[in-house]
Amino acid sequence: MASNRPTDDELQEKALYDIIQYLPLDKLDISEFKNINDIVTLAQNKERELGEIEGKLDKESKSAQKAISDNLPAIEAILKYRPELGEARILNMSWKDNDGDGNQDHNPEGMQACTFERNDQVYISFRGTPARSWIDNAKAFVKDMKKMKLSLMCIK
Repeated sequence: MASNRPTDDELQEKALYDIIQYLPLDKLDISEFKNINDIVTLAQNKERELGEIEGKLDKESKSAQKAISDNLPAIEAILKYRPELGEARILNMSWKDNDGDGNQDHNPEGMQACTFERNDQVYISFRGTPARSWIDNAKAFVKDMKKMKLSLMCIK
């Protein structure tokens, strides 16, 4: 009897695509049809560039540097054992200007989506709320953040 459960290879592939979305892709000048190997090279170059000016980084650049250092090692480790995944191409990036109006269609600081294609297979990858954005969500549901903070202190 065949299992409907995804194989470990399929899960690893999907995880790779999802982890890539936590890189600062909007800062890497990624165009349609770049493959994962290209993205890794661009991320390595950006990491090196940011490292050279580390003392002069603004908040946005520090965030990009941290995103690369937090996620690139996992991506490289997966590609070491699954080099064929490096050929997957990125397409349909939600943070790009897809409608030609000169502006990003969706803010890359929020939720984003794209597709990866490999061997005639299309994988849809989605990144939810990025790190440190949860407080914005909490503010939408809690009117008095001081009470919320007090409640959290009581739980600890």
